[in-house]
Amino acid sequence: MPDVLAYSNRMVAFLERNPWDGVKLEMPAAYKANQVPTEDKFTDVLRGRRPLGDVDAIVAEWKANGGEEARKLLADALPKAGK
Repeated sequence: MPDVLAYSNRMVAFLERNPWDGVKLEMPAAYKANQVPTEDKFTDVLRGRRPLGDVDAIVAEWKANGGEEARKLLADALPKAGK
């Protein structure tokens, strides 16, 4: 067991830093309101309650209901934070 601990301690030096550390964001209201219903729809697809063919429509609905706005916010956030 000491060898595993020593190895783990040495490997910490090679970990990549999380670029989101210290970045605080407020997601758009439309995205937050649509987040759980969208996740529920994907869960239905995964569990076979909805056909796989519904995925494109779910993604399009997600984009229209705040997803695209949230994607842009996240894409712009790291450069603005200097990361």
